[in-house]
Amino acid sequence: MVLALLADWPDISTVVDIGAGDGRLLAEIGALAPRMRLIGLDLRPQPAGRSDSAAGSAQSAPIWLRGCWDADAAAWRPGRAGAAPVPLRTVLPLDEPMVILATEWLDDLPLVVAERIADGWREVQVRPDGAESPGAPVPDADADWLDRWWPGRPGSRAESGRTRDRAWTELIGCLGAGGLAVMIDYGHRRSERPIGGTLTGFQHGRQVRPRPSPSINLTAHVAVDAVQRAGEAAGAWTELFVSQRDAVERLLPISPGTDRSQDGPLARLQAAGERRLLADTLGSQWWLVQSVRPKR
Repeated sequence: MVLALLADWPDISTVVDIGAGDGRLLAEIGALAPRMRLIGLDLRPQPAGRSDSAAGSAQSAPIWLRGCWDADAAAWRPGRAGAAPVPLRTVLPLDEPMVILATEWLDDLPLVVAERIADGWREVQVRPDGAESPGAPVPDADADWLDRWWPGRPGSRAESGRTRDRAWTELIGCLGAGGLAVMIDYGHRRSERPIGGTLTGFQHGRQVRPRPSPSINLTAHVAVDAVQRAGEAAGAWTELFVSQRDAVERLLPISPGTDRSQDGPLARLQAAGERRLLADTLGSQWWLVQSVRPKR
């Protein structure tokens, strides 16, 4: 789907995957488009080569930049011990158009979880055992964000997307003319905000009660419409903003006239299963594609 999207952007020759994880997405892209320059950014060390995907391809290994995103500074913190955060654009190549992929990255960035009470928004405090209580008023910047993007009545709960908006703005700032930023993530829009929020935890692949623990991955869905507006305020143009279900229809269309008789029944069954997985099981994800257009 990513390569189908890039078909309309032939000048892009560099793919950056921020939060690249085990490098699988980059390996798959490299196997199908070996001329692409691949760059992965992640806290984990560079993974070993994926021979299952890249066998027979001529692509070079991805450039791997180890570090993490500093949400407070809205900057990249290199993996060196004690390294200070630096602007992300200082570690990425800016010599040619590139696409930055943020796949399930924004939903992992830390944010303020708040509860609406009579006198305004209060930050939710969580003890190590998971017990919660209202704390101090949220910072003014988060209160402003919540008042604008997350309408709520007393007793309702919300998650400030301010740190996600700032992170996306920084990604847009790394793009030169002709560049592209792609967000693929779980999210919601203003008219559909869940009254109880979406904060949850995962431990060993299983969903658990969120609590402060190094062994638990905390995640919360993204206010995707706020991210879209933040990108546009930074000078980007929205090329695509749809659910993944709609993105599948646009980027993986089924052509009624295509003769697939040579595929065989098992291949057709596998293709149908993959399509259902993307459109149904993962269909609640959102695709936001924004570009920086060349100046005329």
